Amino acid sequence: MLWRATPATTLTFNGTYADARLTTSFCNQQFGCDPANGGQLLAPAGTPLPVTPKIKLNGTARYNFEVGRYDGYVQAGFNYQGDTTSYLRTDFESVIGPTGGFTTFDLSGECRWTGRRSPHTSITCSTNAAS
Repeated sequence: MLWRATPATTLTFNGTYADARLTTSFCNQQFGCDPANGGQLLAPAGTPLPVTPKIKLNGTARYNFEVGRYDGYVQAGFNYQGDTTSYLRTDFESVIGPTGGFTTFDLSGECRWTGRRSPHTSITCSTNAAS
């Protein structure tokens, strides 16, 4: 979603919800799920798919401005990703464990001379915070 709150201010927001799970059991490809026939159940139906967070969000706020012959902006952004499993097989996942969710924040700004030659200065700052 993008919203131009004022002629100089832009806000964006995006989000995803995905409850991605196996719809059938994942078994040994050669022998199936039945242990009597040499098969093995590797992940039952309903197991979350690996590296697929349920929730991902991101957003930015940007303000553009002019100072004399300079055009500039300041911008702040964030990203959030929920927990994920690392592996599809439940026996391996119990050893490896999940990947924790995280949130990042980014700040940036720039000032650019609008003359014929356009040297510019930009500043970027990033911060990461575990959730």
